[in-house]
Parts: sequence; structure tokens; C-alpha cells
Amino acid sequence: MIGFENLLNMSNKDRAQAVWDKAMWPEAKEHMEKIAAFKAGHGPDPGVYTGRVIDFDEAIRELEEEDPETHDE
Repeated sequence: MIGFENLLNMSNKDRAQAVWDKAMWPEAKEHMEKIAAFKAGHGPDPGVYTGRVIDFDEAIRELEEEDPETHDE
């Protein structure tokens, strides 16, 4: 996952959630659900995610273009 550390370091958690939602592909979300089910003992091991690259840096740039973050000064 490209730029994951940038997502973790965001102080605005609502903004971080918006970035997460934008970056995660449907197949990545599905794979994460399968991993959670496997870890809880409710499904087979889904193996390694082989879908499209999850790029949080790109999602941050796209979100900034669509909805620039404002800071109270």
C-alpha cells in the first residue's frame, strides 16, 4: 500500500477516513473482509491480495483537488 504511513500520520481522522474510502478498491475491501473472517475462524485463508495497487498518496492528491482541506488560522 503506497503512502499508508501518510494516512496514519493524518491528524484529521475524518479526512483520513475520506482518503481511505477513496483509495480502497472494491476488491481490496472484499479481500480485507475475507481476511477478517479467516482470522475469526469463519472462512478459508484468502491468501495474498493480488488486486490493483492501493495508493493512498494518489487518493490524498485527488481528494485535495476535489475538496481542498482548510485550516483555521
